[in-house]
Amino acid sequence: MNINEFNALIRLLDDSDPLVYNQVKNRFIKAGKDVLPLLRKEWNNQLTMQEILKIEEIIDAINFSDFNGNFKKLLKEN
Repeated sequence: MNINEFNALIRLLDDSDPLVYNQVKNRFIKAGKDVLPLLRKEWNNQLTMQEILKIEEIIDAINFSDFNGNFKKLLKEN
């Protein structure tokens, strides 16, 4: 994910439409762990509480997705 796409998705976090948020969240999850440092940096910027909570949820979802993928890989190896 390039920085322009990242910034555009961050700006969409203030959208009140749950469908928009789900699309943004899924795009970040698809991008994977590479966006975690950018999300954590953005989390420290002055955002609304709603945006902070959304970023926390996205970070948790990315971490879970990564863990789940690693767990499935481990199961296949055994």
